Amino acid sequence: MLGLKREIDQVAKDKGIDSAEIIGALEEAMKQAARRERGLETEIEARFNEELGEIELFEFREVVESVENDQTQIAVADAKQFDPDAELGDEIGVKLDTTGFGRILAQTSASGSNFFASASVTCDLSSSMLSTTSRNSKSSISPSSSL
Repeated sequence: MLGLKREIDQVAKDKGIDSAEIIGALEEAMKQAARRERGLETEIEARFNEELGEIELFEFREVVESVENDQTQIAVADAKQFDPDAELGDEIGVKLDTTGFGRILAQTSASGSNFFASASVTCDLSSSMLSTTSRNSKSSISPSSSL
């Protein structure tokens, strides 16, 4: 899993590029791939987890009384199953399973640096571990949860 971090560091060294720029480009490419797959109005956040050596994707939904759009909202009763402190107006984040995004990322960057393709192929970008994240009043739930 830490192969991605090694690849990033090696490219940064070889090309004289700040590794933060490479990570930012990878995060953006993964975010765009997720939006294409899940819908453009889906709120997606991408973060590089240095400990796991992977790009993590989170999809956020607003906690509402009555769901009008199941792509962007979750009922307060359902949200409380995942976070007992969830309240109206909060956002709940789901860590997305990124299995398969390596190929999408490689295709996305086909016209760009070969680094993206090699990093995607050499590193398992699947999200086998669950984690939580917070963004203002946002919390995360596992990808196995049905919303």
